[in-house]
Amino acid sequence: MLKERKARSAGRRPKRELDTKIIHSLDKGLEVLELVASDGGEATLRDLTRRLQWDKSTVFRLLTTLVRRGYVEQDPDTKQYRLGCRVLHLERHLFQSLDLPRVSRELLTELANATGEAAHLATLHRNQAIIVAQRESPERMAVNAHVGSTEPLHCTALGKAILMQFSEEALLRAAKSIDYTVYTPNTLTQPQALIDHIARARSAGYTVDDEEFTPEVRCVAAPALIPSSRQCYAIGISGPSSRLVLGRIPMIAEQVRAAAKRFTDLFGGPGAETA
Repeated sequence: MLKERKARSAGRRPKRELDTKIIHSLDKGLEVLELVASDGGEATLRDLTRRLQWDKSTVFRLLTTLVRRGYVEQDPDTKQYRLGCRVLHLERHLFQSLDLPRVSRELLTELANATGEAAHLATLHRNQAIIVAQRESPERMAVNAHVGSTEPLHCTALGKAILMQFSEEALLRAAKSIDYTVYTPNTLTQPQALIDHIARARSAGYTVDDEEFTPEVRCVAAPALIPSSRQCYAIGISGPSSRLVLGRIPMIAEQVRAAAKRFTDLFGGPGAETA
């Protein structure tokens, strides 16, 4: 009998030391929720019980509680569990409360110092790119943009980096709806030209504004993602064309892409397309 008990307990998780400062039932419930989220979107009661190595009745009660609160749903046909819509409700409030200027301050400062150009973080707002954070160039002659200023999507690096994140269908809709205001001789003026430009930018991993919005100003930007968020962001730099010569673009682009990756890493990893 003793050997049998030892054999049964051999495959179980080692017991964690009890922490008297936490509510253990809540801790277990959150562990179940995290496991459902990490299990490819769906999981059965049997799978969760096996992986957690808890009593089946305990896992079932925790799942029932999470279902009742809307954080987990159960497919009536397959009986598998998946994340519920209540998680999206929390996500929405999280993103509304994010202090992006504070979160991005260090990486934008490092980007500005590394490139010698002004660094910006932008997001999509009413079919335009709006700058939500920026660090000025350390150089005397600089191209600085203010927080809250907006830029068109079709002829700015930040705007095109946002479009790079659109699905093909969404990009087509956006390209057809844009008012192609001409700002310089280099401004893109046709939907297909913009779509082709975005295709090349996706292959390169970054996009360039080659004096398309403002004469004698070049900009480089890359997509900056927040995992599970449908909001699009972009990080870029702007500088005078006399200093930001075409030969520097590939090196600058790598620095911009690295900053964009750091931004994404702050929130846990890659994101998804906009539908």
